[in-house]
This record gives sequence, C-alpha cells and structure tokens, in this order.
Amino acid sequence: TMFLDRGVAAALVVPLGLMGAVTLAAAGWKRRELRGAGPPAEPVEGAGEAVVMANPFALVPAIKWGLVLSAVLVVMAVARQYLGAQGLYVAAAVAGLADVDAVTVAVSRQAGAGTLAVAGASLAITIAVVSNTVVKGALALTLGRAGFGRPIALVFVVAIAVGVGAALLVTTGGGG
Repeated sequence: TMFLDRGVAAALVVPLGLMGAVTLAAAGWKRRELRGAGPPAEPVEGAGEAVVMANPFALVPAIKWGLVLSAVLVVMAVARQYLGAQGLYVAAAVAGLADVDAVTVAVSRQAGAGTLAVAGASLAITIAVVSNTVVKGALALTLGRAGFGRPIALVFVVAIAVGVGAALLVTTGGGG
C-alpha cells in the first residue's frame, strides 16, 4: 500500500498494526506453551513431509490475479458510483473473502488519484482484511482437528475487534 499511496499506508498503520500485534502476541504465547509441553503423545499427520512450492513467476497465476484485480476494480467503481461509500465497503467485504491485495490496489489508486478520501480507502482495506480473516478463521474451525480452530478463531475475533475499533477511531478523527 505504501508504494501506491503513502496517506493510505499511514492510515492503516494503527488498525492493521494492532491486528498484527494481537495475532503475533497470541502466536508467541502459543509457541511458549508448546515448548513447555514436550513432544506430542501421538504422531502428527503429515509431519516431516516436504512442502511443494509453486513457481512465483508462473504465467497462469499472474493472469488469474490480473483478472481478479480487474474484476475488483470494476465492481468497486460501479458499487461506489451507484451505492456510494456503503457500496464501496460492501464490495470490499465481498472481495476480501478471497483476496485483500486487489482491494488494496483498487482503493489505493483511487485515493492517489484524489477520487476517494484516504479515510475511506483505509476503511475499505480494513474491511477487506477483516473479511479475509473471518474466512481464515472459519477454515481453521472447519478443516482443523478438534481443538485446533477454536483458539485461532478466538484470537481472530479479538484482533478484528481491536482493528475495527482502531479503524473507526482513525477514520472518524478520534470520535470527537
């Protein structure tokens, strides 16, 4: 975001920084807890298997991302034109279910061009991040083993509450 619009990046430091801090604190706490627990009682499924990495310069994924970005740009522009700020935020939430980067690029470019206020762009990005975090929490709850997803979802709920609260304070000028 900083390379697209410094004002939007500055507005995101507090809400996304706090969300990240909550998540990192929870990860550190969990790591410390696991270090003291010793080895697992039963073997962990998939442990020791090699992780297959995809080529980051492959053409097909780049084209897919370009198509997603183009679609998000069009949907966000149309939503904002016909539904105003609420349309932009709804489009950010929907697009964020799958990808935050496209929303970030779209609204940062609009803010850089002066067609969208920095506060609106930062709120749209925060909404997309929240939407994406909800999806990841739901995946942890539904795809993880018993007891895996609940603590992750709890951390995400706290991080979302802190991030949204901070975003609202930043975008409303401190509430007063």
